[in-house]
Amino acid sequence: MSKVSVIIPCYNQAHFLPETLNSILNQKYSDWECIIVNDGSPDNTEEIALEWISKDKRFKYLKKENGGLSSARNIGLREAKGNFIQFLDSDDVIDSKKFEIQIKALQGTSENALSISDYFSSLENDLLSPHPKRYMSPCFSTNFFLNELISNWEIKLSIPPHCFLFKSDLFKKNNIFFNETLPNHEDWECWMNIFALKPEVKYINLKLVTYRIQSGGMCSNKALMKIGYLRAIEIQKSKFVRNSIEYLLLANRYNKILFGLKYNNLKIAYEDTPLGRMEYLINRNEYTIEAKQQDENIRTMFKNSLEQLTTDLQIDLLEDWQRNDLLLEQQEYQLEQQEHQIASLKEELKQLYTSKSWRITKPLRFMLKLFKNIYKYAS
Repeated sequence: MSKVSVIIPCYNQAHFLPETLNSILNQKYSDWECIIVNDGSPDNTEEIALEWISKDKRFKYLKKENGGLSSARNIGLREAKGNFIQFLDSDDVIDSKKFEIQIKALQGTSENALSISDYFSSLENDLLSPHPKRYMSPCFSTNFFLNELISNWEIKLSIPPHCFLFKSDLFKKNNIFFNETLPNHEDWECWMNIFALKPEVKYINLKLVTYRIQSGGMCSNKALMKIGYLRAIEIQKSKFVRNSIEYLLLANRYNKILFGLKYNNLKIAYEDTPLGRMEYLINRNEYTIEAKQQDENIRTMFKNSLEQLTTDLQIDLLEDWQRNDLLLEQQEYQLEQQEHQIASLKEELKQLYTSKSWRITKPLRFMLKLFKNIYKYAS
């Protein structure tokens, strides 16, 4: 059998932790390990974790200083020994058949493969009651996963971490971890890194996960969520070639989040641009292979135009440099000639001042200056 490594980061959720761990213990698929990571929680997380370790040796316990959700998940990833990775937050639960169903779906797939199940959003204190507002489909509507993650995330698409079952090689062989500098949206940033690898995806149309929505959770702080999302987009933009489709989609998403509804007023016929048309088709599930090829052709044409423009600019700059260099030489020559003329005039003046005729005519020059002054005042 192939082992599943379950990673549960814990911080101040001790009152929900037994339900979470019980959902692991009840799995029909028995070959698993559950890594409980105490992220410096001040509550009685440790007491509960040690109790469950004594119940079943498949539970493992790690304790660390508080470093955040990403830090705790990353320690779990480094400790994981399984062939599959299951992330599970300490307040959520999974169906008893989740491992069994998703592992079966992943049989015969490549090492870069994952499975996504549907999920159920519940109220905080009642896992059987649906939350009235907090649900978005975890299912992609096209095969262009990366583009949908950029354009539709938290608009039409949302995939809680515990919906996934990953083949562990996705993380191990590609050195993928959660970004520990982000205050939130670390999951989206991680999914972007994974889907950039173009993994094989198996979708399970069953609600195998319960996502507990807490009223005072981090998601309720809209200002902090916005800051985290923008930072995550900036990180992802740095990983794509400038003016690639992914880069442009990320830039557009960034501006929409930053400016909100005002951004619509800044755009001029955005839907008529190639990027706008592509985003429109993605949202309508009509982004076909033909449409993608058209956009690839546009991108190639744009790239060629950009390269030609760069070449032209380099030629213009070289010509400007040559013209400026010639002009500088002319100015230096003129300046040198002027310096010679000034030196020559100084020499002539020196000779004049020291000449005999200058000394003899000095009284005459004095009388001439005096008469000029008398005439000036008299008139």
